Amino acid sequence: MNLIEEVRPIQNNLIDRYETIWSCASSWRPHKRLSENIRYFLEHKGRNDCLLIAGKPDYAYKDPNIFYVGELNYEKLLSLYKRSKYFIHLAWFDNCPNVVVDARACGNQIICSTAGGTQEIAGEDAVVIEEDKWDFRPIRLYSPPPLDFSKKIKNTYVSCYDMADISKKYLDFIGEKR
Repeated sequence: MNLIEEVRPIQNNLIDRYETIWSCASSWRPHKRLSENIRYFLEHKGRNDCLLIAGKPDYAYKDPNIFYVGELNYEKLLSLYKRSKYFIHLAWFDNCPNVVVDARACGNQIICSTAGGTQEIAGEDAVVIEEDKWDFRPIRLYSPPPLDFSKKIKNTYVSCYDMADISKKYLDFIGEKR
């Protein structure tokens, strides 16, 4: 049986009082933009929403609806995602983050930006914030620009995240090259 199907959504008296759970997780560094994730949550949350942040934060903002849950093992992360409705990943130049694949597999709506490849795996229902196009000049990765949340675009990428399907596609591709 699929591990994601086996994992139960996290239960906790503190978060049980909230209607909608948002989450984000990372090995936090400046280009992962934890501050922007928090700002997005604060600007878009409902009256009875909370944000759970997994990982060791590189930025902290004190708010009664934001909880820092620390570093979690894989099964506990899946449990967190299974409880969440939204997963925020506004990283700058993060090309294929596993946390997004896992959150999407757990049914989360993904919120991401166009920088990097996250948009390509986020799903058709993703909320995508458009960033300036990269001109391929060197950048200061740990100095990402702020986001303009009004620049939302429709995600045009349709992608599969199921490893069984992806593996079959690789095998089919390799077989064609013989």
